[in-house]
Amino acid sequence: MSSYTCISCRVVFADGDIQRAHYKTDWHRYNLKRKVADMPPVTAENFQERVMAQRAAVEVQSQGTSSQCSTCAKRFSTANAFDNHIKSRRHQDAEKKASQATQKEVERLNEKNLEKGLDHDTMNAAIQQAIWAQQTGSPQSKPAQASGAASQSQLSSQEKKRPDKPPRLQWFEEQAKKLGKEHIEGEEEAAMEEVPEEEGAKIGHRSLMRYYKQRFGVSRVVAVAGNRNAVGRVLRQYKALGWSSDMAKDASLSRQRDMQYVQRMKSKWMLKTGMSNNSTKQMHFRAQVRF
Repeated sequence: MSSYTCISCRVVFADGDIQRAHYKTDWHRYNLKRKVADMPPVTAENFQERVMAQRAAVEVQSQGTSSQCSTCAKRFSTANAFDNHIKSRRHQDAEKKASQATQKEVERLNEKNLEKGLDHDTMNAAIQQAIWAQQTGSPQSKPAQASGAASQSQLSSQEKKRPDKPPRLQWFEEQAKKLGKEHIEGEEEAAMEEVPEEEGAKIGHRSLMRYYKQRFGVSRVVAVAGNRNAVGRVLRQYKALGWSSDMAKDASLSRQRDMQYVQRMKSKWMLKTGMSNNSTKQMHFRAQVRF
């Protein structure tokens, strides 16, 4: 009776079909690799234990190393891929943009809070001043004084009790004063760079000569008729000042006549130049018709 065996796995089979199916299994391939490496084969039970242990290790590794980039909204299965993404230029640019956007949002909120605080402080200051004025101006709050010295002392004490401005409002006023002083100083420095003459003209500094020599021609601004009501108001103001649409029509007609005159002169000049070239440039003229 012939038996079917596998030398690599060291097992015996009762049928040839079972042997052929065994050659296609992972257990047989694993033992073939061990045979090439001069290692003894493993049994089927040992191979199954190794497979289960490897699967468990892979699951633990995948669960422990899965990372997510909140800036780019991406998830990575391995730590190596996550590290490469962190070092990439695209991720760094995204982080810079995100930080700038966050900083702008914080500045906007701070400005909004500052404006709200200033409005609140202004309202409080107005209320306190109104209360103080009511207390000082009402006849009930003024007791009968026997002498003018007593009334004068009471007024001085009330002046001392007058509430001061809130600190944030004071800071805002100080900043406004500083900006106004800087603007005035800048205008004075700009005025010092120019020398006025007796006739009224001004001589600029030679370092600004390149700006004085610039000629931009007629400045044309494209007006977008987005608000027809505003345009109508402007037209009504012009009409109230004596302007009429006939003036605009006359100006457009005169401009059109000027352009027509320029075109006529241009066509005459082109015709004259062409006729002169016919007699001067064709030195070797030959008739195209042979008789």
